[in-house]
Amino acid sequence: MNTAPDRLWTLVSLQLAGEASQEELSELNGLLKAFPEAVFQAEMMKELWLQKPKPNKVQAEDAFSKHLQRLSTHLSEPVLQYEVADPEELETPVRSLRTWWWIGGVAASLMLAVGMFFQLRPARKAPQQNVVSTRPGSKSKVELPDGTVVWLNSGSRLVYDDAFNTTLREVKLIGEAYFEVAKDKTKPFIIHTQTVDLKVLGTAFNLRAYPDEATTETALIHGSVEVQVLHNPDKKIVLKPSEKLVVQNKPDLKEAAGGAATALPQPMISISKVHPLERDSTLYETSWVSNKLAFDNESLVTIAQRLERWYDVTVFITNEELKQTTYTAVFEGEQLEEVMNALQLSGGFNYSINRKEVRISP
Repeated sequence: MNTAPDRLWTLVSLQLAGEASQEELSELNGLLKAFPEAVFQAEMMKELWLQKPKPNKVQAEDAFSKHLQRLSTHLSEPVLQYEVADPEELETPVRSLRTWWWIGGVAASLMLAVGMFFQLRPARKAPQQNVVSTRPGSKSKVELPDGTVVWLNSGSRLVYDDAFNTTLREVKLIGEAYFEVAKDKTKPFIIHTQTVDLKVLGTAFNLRAYPDEATTETALIHGSVEVQVLHNPDKKIVLKPSEKLVVQNKPDLKEAAGGAATALPQPMISISKVHPLERDSTLYETSWVSNKLAFDNESLVTIAQRLERWYDVTVFITNEELKQTTYTAVFEGEQLEEVMNALQLSGGFNYSINRKEVRISP
């Protein structure tokens, strides 16, 4: 960006003092067009000029002398003092040296004031982010400033900034959370994930959006939720109570003959009904909130991901065929070894636990 020349500020000062000729005004307009970034500063100089009534000669000399003393405290060298010209003495169209000094003083004073304004005005601060996170093996419950209550599952993170609940209620979720959103029709509640954005007013729902999983799932308990699929911006889905939306994060891949990977012809988006567990009225989708670890016809590789977060361990499956074996089970309060024993009885595999490492083999 080019810097506005000193000539521009001299012409601005002449204009404010009523000393500018038509040629100088035309020159000023041309410079302002050439340096549009200087227009705002010129307007500020005009505002400063108009804020106070014009003094007479004695008042002007006294005020300007005091002003020069103040300037000296800000500058490394003393400021040259000079007289302010009396307009009545300027009888000829030729400007005297004192007039030029006076105009130069006006320009310097106003530019210093404008510069100090930009230096001293409070800088705009970026909104402060608030982060609530849970480590593997732990869960958390938090109440947001608007009264919304959020339960965070293990290995999850919720982010919102200080502007939350001003005009919008906006959060970002990585992982899984159950929301009970406080009602406020004037401020929509928006949740961003890597695959979908949700917009609600006041409702209860579960959102599962782990980046390393194949799908993102939204299960609506009551109220209404509008879901926008990010890879298909025109696709907006409004869920009804007891509906679950599943969106694939990435196409599933299958190795074809010759080692090439091809996408399976599975639907990218599906809607189904939430369902309760067989043993009680707890919903499978929200069972984790009640500290229940539930699997519903899930593959062992998916279960391994759940176990890693639930118990803070790393699970290795040494056999590809075993990874696709499915299981249905509900655990409540069991230790890791008890869960592995139960799965082993129904699945016919072997396992070993070494500290925080679980190895599953045929």
